[in-house]
Amino acid sequence: MNTNQTLHDKILTASKEIAADKGFHAINIRAVAAKAEISVGSVYNYFPDKLTLLQATIADIWCDVFYRTGQCTALNSFHDCLLWFIVSIDKCSSQYPDFFPSHAACFRKADDIEENREKMNEYMAHIHNGMKLILQKDKKIKAGVFSEAFTEDDFIDFVFSNIISGLSGKDKSCSFLLKLTDKLLYD
Repeated sequence: MNTNQTLHDKILTASKEIAADKGFHAINIRAVAAKAEISVGSVYNYFPDKLTLLQATIADIWCDVFYRTGQCTALNSFHDCLLWFIVSIDKCSSQYPDFFPSHAACFRKADDIEENREKMNEYMAHIHNGMKLILQKDKKIKAGVFSEAFTEDDFIDFVFSNIISGLSGKDKSCSFLLKLTDKLLYD
């Protein structure tokens, strides 16, 4: 294995452990270096500042939750995909309680850090494409639901943002969203 990649992964693992134990606010270059048992300079070789480290950590968490599991694309029902998606995101927010507020704040802060934004967009595109694949292969969806004015892509974006909203708010089960999508797609 590439030594540089190994050290990079070790840094992100340490950062995620700090986020899980103490919250994202506790992540800083020195704390991550201590947790990873490496020098502060080694962290700076990969992450020039705290914001870049936070963005990479958040992107890597999204990758852990969705990209590396690949489970969603094995499903044949969009309803089952949504259930899996809700459980996966809820599990993430349980492991990292301040994940959503930290995510929002972190990616609003800097316009000049494109690499992590691109990585984040890559993971989100993977999630979107996985959901779209399930939507297209679900044989139980009634005909004619989607059109040029009501596209699969817009529907998936709507569902995704409402899952995040539900899990961040009062409806942790996203029960209303599930009922709404079932009514729209299957009834």
